[in-house]
Amino acid sequence: MKLKKRGVLLMLITALVFMTFAATLRFGFLEHDDDQNIVKNPDLQALSFDQLATFWTRPHLGLYIPVTYTYWGAGVALSRLGQDPNTPQAPNPILFHAGNLLLHIMNGWLLWLLLVALGAKEWGALLGCLLFLLHPMQVEAVSWITGAKDLLCGFLSLASTLIFLRYLQKDPERSRRNAPIYYLAATILSVLAILAKPAAVVLPFVFFILASIYSRRSWWRHLLMIIPQLIVGILVVKTTSIAQIPEGPLPVVLWWQRPLVAGDAVLFYVKKLFWPFGFAVDYARRPDIVAADLMLCLLAFIPMIVGLALVYRRRQFPLLFVSLLTFGILLAPNLGLISFSNQFLTTVCDRYAYLAMTVPAFLLSRLSLDHLKVYIPKITARGYYASFTIILVFLAALSNRQVNYWANERALFQHSIDIEPNGVMALVGLGNDAANNKNWDDSIKYFSSALNLRPDWGRVHNNLGNSFINVNRLVEATESLQRAIAVFPSYPLAFNNLCGALARREMWEEAAAACRNALRLAPDFYMSYQNLGYIAAKQGQNEKAEQYFRDAIRIAPIDIPPRMNLVRILKIQEKLDKLSIELEVLSRMLPQDINIALDLAATYEKLGKVDQARAVFKNFPLDPSDTRSAATIHAALQGLGGYR
Repeated sequence: MKLKKRGVLLMLITALVFMTFAATLRFGFLEHDDDQNIVKNPDLQALSFDQLATFWTRPHLGLYIPVTYTYWGAGVALSRLGQDPNTPQAPNPILFHAGNLLLHIMNGWLLWLLLVALGAKEWGALLGCLLFLLHPMQVEAVSWITGAKDLLCGFLSLASTLIFLRYLQKDPERSRRNAPIYYLAATILSVLAILAKPAAVVLPFVFFILASIYSRRSWWRHLLMIIPQLIVGILVVKTTSIAQIPEGPLPVVLWWQRPLVAGDAVLFYVKKLFWPFGFAVDYARRPDIVAADLMLCLLAFIPMIVGLALVYRRRQFPLLFVSLLTFGILLAPNLGLISFSNQFLTTVCDRYAYLAMTVPAFLLSRLSLDHLKVYIPKITARGYYASFTIILVFLAALSNRQVNYWANERALFQHSIDIEPNGVMALVGLGNDAANNKNWDDSIKYFSSALNLRPDWGRVHNNLGNSFINVNRLVEATESLQRAIAVFPSYPLAFNNLCGALARREMWEEAAAACRNALRLAPDFYMSYQNLGYIAAKQGQNEKAEQYFRDAIRIAPIDIPPRMNLVRILKIQEKLDKLSIELEVLSRMLPQDINIALDLAATYEKLGKVDQARAVFKNFPLDPSDTRSAATIHAALQGLGGYR
């Protein structure tokens, strides 16, 4: 294909993806993991080379994905360009959503090139590529900022596969010195894909299949080519499995039931592929539920029977056999054959199928007009392209509608509950949303409903306990938080909240011990430093309280409450110089807060800096309609000796 025509196709891909997913650029961060991974991640808040390096030396939140965290670190760094370094601010979500959109588009470009390299015609490759890009199954990965790990893994996997294919299909007349470069590049990219998300551990097996098809070398030589990736993959998976601590007991499934769970998961994804409706964030499809359902177990044999039939008829249908084998391999890490932490809630998620969707795209790219004429003799070329255009437009419309549910927690989780009423994660999400809006009665209702379904989930006991604290039901709060710890002993947030409940009951020693337990489990848990500061202040230990609040700020410089508490303790100690510095930072972080402006001006006045006190009010961004603040500022200026 001519370069100009290829450019037009790539521009078409870009335009269609942008029109489908552009709404995500208006969305913010979700409390659904975005806060832990990025916004409240202490290693990204106080960004430095040393802190980024920690992502390469240890797992974070149960996953060893250093490439993805480095990518998110770059997003945080870009957010800070042009910002005052002395005024910490939250990252800009539009950068992260734009990154997701760009990665998805680039994955479409790579897939188109890969499909052409695998023998598809250019327009057939375009149809397959658009199926991959526009199907509603892909909405979760693209619309959710945390979904970047799937997109980035997909990008590196597709790039490495394309280069490895070039290595296998090298021109014999070309200099042999290029072959090692192709192989090295493919190996490095595949290793980076595994370090972006451990699910890419299966990529070497895809390479083995490609080598078996396109290389005449013996099988053991093919195996030697993928050994480096296999070693890295095994190490990453082992590291991740050790680091993952589920928030409650994982479902008990016997070894012989695991294939049935996997068969059910494959059937689930195939159904969603052909019936693109009813997508949710929580399908409540746990391995134990599948294993206990006779009908689901019987249906789970369908993929196994189809697989065995294709093995038997592999010479008659080689393309279909290899395609479905690859589809199973790409899904394998998350099918339930092995245990992983998310099985506590569900085995299947839309994002798990992100890379596997390349296989239906490949099959569609090879579905020519001649193939269809076998079954539909009267179909014409115009009818062929018109039919698939209508299908793709329909899929894009469904995806565009699905995207809007990711605008906020309330919309996302309510839609999920509408699809699957037993989705515990969605109930917890609704409870968290109610709590964030201080609707404590609703939050207690949602958390209680979640506990009726999963009484062994530590997070729900913790969140319920936190809601009880806010309605001053302190004994119930303490009991709920103790149950959270009993279910999940390595839960720093539960220890921290228990500290808060005990402190409200003025049980100071017990409260401090709970916070120290939280810091033992998570040394960078800044909220526990804040609670310890509160306890110290209540006991009159002001110097110790000040140090605790500074520790909290060091870990979470963009968080407001620790700074507010530090200001209060500095006022008590009358440390005016330090107080003015902290109030200056707060005034930049909250420029429209009249109370901070009043405190800062009063502090300047006590320090004898009357001109600076006047400047605080003269530079205050006053809303003309806010007559109350205007009157307050006028009175304060009069008290400082009038206007200049």
